[in-house]
Amino acid sequence: KPYRFSKFECVMVKSLKIYTESNNFKIGIEYLILYALFISLISIYTSNNYYYNNLNETLTTLGILLVLITFVYFVILIFANLFRYEKVNGDLSDDLIFDTHKITAGDATYYLLDIEGVIIENSDIKGSVINSTFAFRPHRSNGLKNYVELYLKDGTNIKYNFLQSDSDKIKIFDCELITYYKERKIGWQNLLNCLEIDGYDNIQEFKRTFRL
Repeated sequence: KPYRFSKFECVMVKSLKIYTESNNFKIGIEYLILYALFISLISIYTSNNYYYNNLNETLTTLGILLVLITFVYFVILIFANLFRYEKVNGDLSDDLIFDTHKITAGDATYYLLDIEGVIIENSDIKGSVINSTFAFRPHRSNGLKNYVELYLKDGTNIKYNFLQSDSDKIKIFDCELITYYKERKIGWQNLLNCLEIDGYDNIQEFKRTFRL
């Protein structure tokens, strides 16, 4: 079907959230619990060789109980991962805004006249499935692997990751991205990817509509 502009008007202020990853390494509480269970099992197995028989029986019973608890917890964790999102280890406070003549990322502004080229990766959507059914990790994406890379005329390269969800995608900047293409800042295939246009007929209609 013919391409239509997004529900956002070209004159409206639109933005996406910039993701700045933290240097702090975090482990989820669910994995700490599993780690503690495994350590307890190893400790009981090791201790079982150094005590008298009456205590050995107690340790054996406790060990069997811990094995069952660990197994049940492991199964529950795998099942829960089907509905869990990847953890966000960073900040999402800054806005990414594409204007006709500039790109604003937080407090930084890059004018189109100073930009040699733009590359955008926008394949990651929050909630999309990223792992196999029984993977031991969250099953759904956090939507933060998208990025815009700016190649400035002074030789500087700058990269910003940003969040995409079903309601907030890079294609809300369709007017601006088409302008960037006309100004030879972004490639044709990259433009089509950002606007989610595929199929020969749709591409030809898009080209005719905007005289590209």
